[in-house]
Amino acid sequence: MLVLALILSFSFGNNIVLGDLILDSFGLKAWSRGRVGVHYTLFYALAMVVIAYFIGDKYEEHLWAKAGKNSAIFVLALLTLIIIFDLVF
Repeated sequence: MLVLALILSFSFGNNIVLGDLILDSFGLKAWSRGRVGVHYTLFYALAMVVIAYFIGDKYEEHLWAKAGKNSAIFVLALLTLIIIFDLVF
């Protein structure tokens, strides 16, 4: 789940986000107003990171679930810092 969230967030080239292409292929909107506005891909990725955390928390005796939980905590902390710095600067 965490890997899928990272794939959705990955951008390359001319600021093309891979998640936008995936959402477009499913007929879902990636932006609230065309190519501007609220970027829905971030919310899908964030939801998947939270789900990865809860899966890791539920099955914490499993090695890979524990690694997924710890990775999800790291990604959530990183996203929080990015959002804070984006709001401040």
